[in-house]
Amino acid sequence: MKFKLDERGFVLAEFAIALPLLILLLYALGTVTVSGLKIAREQVADYALETEAQYVIDRITTEARAAHTVKIKNSDSANADEIFFVYHTFSDTLEGNHPMNWAKDILDQRRYTVHSPTSTVSTKRFSQVYAERKEDDQLTNPITGDISFGQTTVGELKFDKEKLRSKILHIKFKLRRADLKQTVEFNTAVYMPDCKKIIYHGETILDEE
Repeated sequence: MKFKLDERGFVLAEFAIALPLLILLLYALGTVTVSGLKIAREQVADYALETEAQYVIDRITTEARAAHTVKIKNSDSANADEIFFVYHTFSDTLEGNHPMNWAKDILDQRRYTVHSPTSTVSTKRFSQVYAERKEDDQLTNPITGDISFGQTTVGELKFDKEKLRSKILHIKFKLRRADLKQTVEFNTAVYMPDCKKIIYHGETILDEE
């Protein structure tokens, strides 16, 4: 006489043994995935921090090289200055029918200021750098910050008074991540060959006009 074994019992036993192993495997896979995403997010946030800081320095030094007049005063954010450039440029507005009117020399202006706007989604206030074509207190979009994966805030933006007497703009700029895990600091200087007038916090440092 032959007996036929019920294979369902073996399937249930195998499943009972494999289930803890499967849960452990899924947990390990989830942990590795979360850790990988966290590391990637940290790296992207650090890259954004360094890129923003370099971008601000590049813009300010480029404006400074062409500046005809420089004015520096207190920003509305602590430990920060506001800088205002006036420089020669070419008009892109056609006046009349003569082709040379496209190359009309005009004075343009740009200011860089630090402001801490009130966030609509958070109670925290982050200091950001704004670049404006004119000094009218109508700030629009900042050129730093507002990054979901790596919010940044300005720690310091200062210009050395003594070096200005030699037409050298020394910039000290500190930008940090909002979570304080990383800080980037720049100390650089640029010579302003075309500068004729410099006003520092109301005091005229240079006046060749």
